[in-house]
Formats: sequence, structure tokens, C-alpha cells
Amino acid sequence: MLEVEFVHNGLATKASPAYGPVGLQEMESAGTPTIVGTMQAEAQVSVDPGGWSPTPDVYTYKWKVDGTVVLNATSVNYTPKAADVGKALTVEVSGAKSGYSPLIATSAPRVIGEAP
Repeated sequence: MLEVEFVHNGLATKASPAYGPVGLQEMESAGTPTIVGTMQAEAQVSVDPGGWSPTPDVYTYKWKVDGTVVLNATSVNYTPKAADVGKALTVEVSGAKSGYSPLIATSAPRVIGEAP
């Protein structure tokens, strides 16, 4: 708790009301991430994070193949590998804004096809 008192010549001139800890605000809503692009091995896809409220200052990404996190796949883009064919690709998007608790939203799964 913080309480401030101004003193001049030994006399209290003004005291502030006592305040407790300041909490983070809650984000109103997370967007619905959508994987966009051709779903085939060796073809780069990306994620559209959707509309968030308020708009995050920063997004972070975590790509998953069949529910397993892909090591170092933390960009807005991902290129599925040949070993990923027939598996479900999802991406977890986290939105963060100063003064707000972060939110996480996950895309719908999309199946990776073979390269032409």
C-alpha cells in the first residue's frame, strides 16, 4: 500500500488516499488465428492472428504438428516438412499489451498435404 504525505515546515499540507497494488487489466477478446496458404510440405504458410481487443503491442507464435511443439518455430510463418505430411498443423498465438494480462488463442487444425 502506498500513502504519500507532503510536509512543509513540519506541517502536513496534503495527504493522498491510500492505494493498494495496481493490477493488470484483462484483454476483452482474443482473435481467432487462421492458417493461410497452401497446405503442403515445403510450402510456406503464415498465420493471421484475427481481431483482438484491445490490439496487442506484440504477438508471439508457437507452431505445432499433431499437438507437438515445433522447435524454433516462433515466427508468423512456418514451412511444413515432408515428415509432416498427413499430420495436423496448428499455431498458438499469444497477444500481449502493456498494462494487460496476455491472452492465448489457437488456430483450427489444418492437415498438411504432399508437395506436388
